[in-house]
Amino acid sequence: MKHFISAAVLVCLAVPASAAETCRSFSGAIQLLPDPDCNIVQAYPGNAYLAALQVPNTCFSTELTRFGKGSSGLTAEVVYGSDAGQTFTPAMALESGVPQMPAGAQIPQTRQLFTGRTVLKTPFGTLFSADAGSMGTSGATEQAVIVAGTGAFRNARGVVYAYGDYIGPGKWGRYVAEICVPR
Repeated sequence: MKHFISAAVLVCLAVPASAAETCRSFSGAIQLLPDPDCNIVQAYPGNAYLAALQVPNTCFSTELTRFGKGSSGLTAEVVYGSDAGQTFTPAMALESGVPQMPAGAQIPQTRQLFTGRTVLKTPFGTLFSADAGSMGTSGATEQAVIVAGTGAFRNARGVVYAYGDYIGPGKWGRYVAEICVPR
């Protein structure tokens, strides 16, 4: 009985919290194209973009159909291994049984682990995200966590998941997202 009452109280307390925001799920196609001007640096300053370290092909113009367009850039972020050793992204994995990429790489690798930042502009406001993902011979998968917003997206939270071979001209992948905003 004690657990039932505690559960009922938790449910009653949770309802007002979830009712205080509106969430919307949506999906569509995604494409990243090279951005030689690296517009993300001006659109979302204060991050450790690889372009600032003269790493080529790390800035992109980004399009999510049925949502918006913007800029993305790969970043150098601190990561830790299972041995608590510290390094930075991008990082490489060398896995047994997985095709290596690319054939002429300086370091043998099967997947690249990356981090980045994205700004998406819509008619209703702008979203800012912190991104992380992996890329292999068959494409990429990425999670973009919403960290800030403007306009109708002020105090937004949520996530965008992208997957497929979506980097480069003529290439499109898929995305699914849920964005929540306060009422």
